[in-house]
Amino acid sequence: MEFDDWEPWYRQIVDDLGLSMAEDALAGEELIKLSQGHHIIGTEEIRSLMSGTVTILGASRCLEADIEAYGVEGTMVVAGSAIDRVLRSDLSPDVLVTDLDGSSQAHIDCSATGTVLVIHAHGDNRDLMVDILPHIDGSIHLTMQACPVEGTHNYGGFTDGDRAAMMAAHFGSRHIRLLGFDTSEAVTYHGSAANKARKLRWADRLLAIIDQARRPVSIV
Repeated sequence: MEFDDWEPWYRQIVDDLGLSMAEDALAGEELIKLSQGHHIIGTEEIRSLMSGTVTILGASRCLEADIEAYGVEGTMVVAGSAIDRVLRSDLSPDVLVTDLDGSSQAHIDCSATGTVLVIHAHGDNRDLMVDILPHIDGSIHLTMQACPVEGTHNYGGFTDGDRAAMMAAHFGSRHIRLLGFDTSEAVTYHGSAANKARKLRWADRLLAIIDQARRPVSIV
């Protein structure tokens, strides 16, 4: 999804959750500054990872059971705060789509072993960017919640999980498999469970966009 298509959805989310578009924009500019000297990869490298079957691992409590029952196929993409549990399962993700929520050390560790971090900037995670980015050694790809500034991207989506799915759809994934996705369950590391539940209702709606575009998505 291009930003022009995403912007009406973004504005609705901002209004519903009381977010600041100005703070989101400032976060994107800060992400660019903090990423100086890092190995930043572009869209073609991401396309090569995302164009086939993609399995996205979410942070719901059913994650481990889903992995055992259904397995991982194709490119393994982890949604943000699930990364610590994925590493404890002895899995090596290809891509981590993250706003840096969850375990900082898990982010650092998987970057050091070759996982591409798709780092997302928004108004509420500027402190996390300052704390964590200096310790990231591997390849990164930059996204932001507001209109993307040069060097960043916005493929649509709001939570780590639905952003990962929309990113896969944007790059033409043949099949998007979702494991550990239960949008009725609010697993949160920062903020209230009630606010997380509102975000997950948006995730439901955004995943439906991909379905409507006839991109095969399966929540298994």
